[in-house]
This record gives sequence, structure tokens and C-alpha cells, in this order.
Amino acid sequence: MRILFKKNSQKGMGLIEVLISILVVSVGVLGLTSAQVTAKRSVHEAVQRSTAAVLAQDILERMRTNGGQLADYVADGAALGNGTIGSLAKDCISSINICTPTELVAYDLYQWEQAVDGSGEVRNAISVGGLLTPTACITEAAGVITVAIAWRGMSPLSNPTSSNCGVGLSRYGTDEEYRQVLALSTFISTK
Repeated sequence: MRILFKKNSQKGMGLIEVLISILVVSVGVLGLTSAQVTAKRSVHEAVQRSTAAVLAQDILERMRTNGGQLADYVADGAALGNGTIGSLAKDCISSINICTPTELVAYDLYQWEQAVDGSGEVRNAISVGGLLTPTACITEAAGVITVAIAWRGMSPLSNPTSSNCGVGLSRYGTDEEYRQVLALSTFISTK
């Protein structure tokens, strides 16, 4: 007994399998692309938060070394960032210039604002090394110094209420939904 097979009985099955394979691979590539975008966004947010933490710690250490002038650093909680301190009155790094404690405050705040604004890295005459749209505030209450740094985040979130730094400046969305804040508080002795 001979079994005969029709030659054309499986016509077209290979094409359907190829199309399904292309569909599955396409969905996988889209998923990987989405994961990559999410990862980049998360890394960017982490870098911004780390930068804010380093900057806050920097000014707190500057204040500790010049503890007798804490009131001058606080400056009534004025918001710093985006070039609010126009120029440097006296360069305290040069060995020729000996600064008074008050002049050192002005120097420290100027240098710190430059770091917050990212002036250390410039591309096409634009500072790109700091935070996105930064605002920095230094306040004091009952001997506790608080350094708060706000910046524009990538994703809208609920507006943080830990600090009012940057609120009302129209930098962080209509409802401040892009405002990210890091606030560090510490006691600094004036002696």
C-alpha cells in the first residue's frame, strides 16, 4: 500500500509563521525600547538628586567653617539659582586676597550658586553641568539650618510639601507638578 501525499497541501504556512515571528520580535523590541527610555529617565532623576545632595552638603560645610556668620548665609531665605548673584565682589582663593568672614560669605554663596547653576560645564555658552532650572534656599529656625534645593523633574509628580523652595516662580509647571526638592537640615554651632 502506497500513501500519496499532495505536494501543495501545506502551501502558505511558512508565510504565516514568518509574520507571527516578526510580530513577536517587534513587540519585544518595543518593550526593550520602552525599558531603555524608562531606565534613562530614572538614571537622570537619580543623578539630579545626587547632585542636589552633594551641593547641599557643600554649602553646609562652608557654613560650618565660617560659623560666626550663619545669619549672613541665611540671607532671609532668599532664593538662589539661575544667576541671582550677579558677580563676585572679591576672590577669596587667591593668596593675595585675604577675606574677612563677611567677604567669605559672599564668596561662598557666589561659588555655590555657580555650582548649583552648573557653570562648571558649559556648552554653546549655556551652563549644562548642574540641575535643571534650580532654585536653592537656605533658612534657619531655632538654630537649625535647612538647605533646600528644588529642580525641574522629568515626570509630573505630586508637589512636595517638605519645603516651599521654588514655589511660585513658574519654573516647575502650572501646579508645581514637576518640582523636585531635596532638603537637608542640621544644627551648626556659632562658636
